[in-house]
Amino acid sequence: MHASGRPTVLTSSEEQELLDVITNMTKVGFPLTRKDVRQLAYDYAQQKGRNVFTGKAQCVGYYWFENFIKRYPQCCQ
Repeated sequence: MHASGRPTVLTSSEEQELLDVITNMTKVGFPLTRKDVRQLAYDYAQQKGRNVFTGKAQCVGYYWFENFIKRYPQCCQ
């Protein structure tokens, strides 16, 4: 299968790991808001040495989040 467009910042396995954290937090009674997920993703990318997200907000961008939700619709329902 050919995927066109810009590659994702995190690999699919890294995104799956992030999704697992989000899902587990929800299961134990700590659902994350959009802002929480964006900050978590930013922190995760920083830990992985990916300093591609910039800005004072210290969270990933709106469009990154929207695309993440499209890739993983089971997240943040």
